Amino acid sequence: MESQEEKGTCSHSNLVSKKLTKSHKLLKSFEFRRVYKARQYHHSDGLAFAFIIPTNLPGPKLGITVKKKWGKAHDRNRFKRIVREAYRHVRPHIDTNIHIVVQPTEGFHLLSSTQVTKALEQWLQKQQLLD
Repeated sequence: MESQEEKGTCSHSNLVSKKLTKSHKLLKSFEFRRVYKARQYHHSDGLAFAFIIPTNLPGPKLGITVKKKWGKAHDRNRFKRIVREAYRHVRPHIDTNIHIVVQPTEGFHLLSSTQVTKALEQWLQKQQLLD
């Protein structure tokens, strides 16, 4: 009988390393306020990034905020899923303890997951935060 690795499928240990845990997310309101208070923003097609690079806090961490004005719950949840997946792919390459909050802007309904990943990578490269 063939093992999963022999069949070419991913092993469970490979998936665990990329999983986003609570320690990878901004969860508390004071964490979000700290990022917004820094007033460092970047706008992309369909996305807005607010960020701070704290010197004494662990990171990188991701926060996502989506107001109800951006559509029904399934639309807002889709946006959050896509952003989390994009961040999950990029996070291992971030070489600083940045805290990022992502919000939708006009046109976010038209974005695919690959476009969001590409926008996040380009923004992080522009900020010189990728290794």
